[in-house]
Amino acid sequence: MNKIDTIIYAFAAVFMGIYLYQYPEYYIYIIGIFFSFLVLNVLIFRMYKGLKKMSMAVMAFMAMNFGKDILWAFLWIFLIKKNEVLVMFLALVFLLLSIPLYHSVLREIKNNQKSDKNQL
Repeated sequence: MNKIDTIIYAFAAVFMGIYLYQYPEYYIYIIGIFFSFLVLNVLIFRMYKGLKKMSMAVMAFMAMNFGKDILWAFLWIFLIKKNEVLVMFLALVFLLLSIPLYHSVLREIKNNQKSDKNQL
């Protein structure tokens, strides 16, 4: 994990703390939203690392990540129902924590391109 990822995770943790302070009655949902997205991102990134030898690894990653995001969001929207506070937190977590995953994959692609050039 590099500086950018660390800063983004710190912002997400600060926002989670703010939401927990302002809305303590929703603590189960807030913690569940945050950590479920974090765990799913780690799993998707590890799957990408296993797939990166394939020719279409980036496309497979994008498809898996898009499917994960849709299923995750619909599941939480179904559980939350019409609670505006939790929907805003859901959107915040989704936007903040998606960035490090894509950044990590782009960094992996860049490193792979450098190693390919060195092999030639």
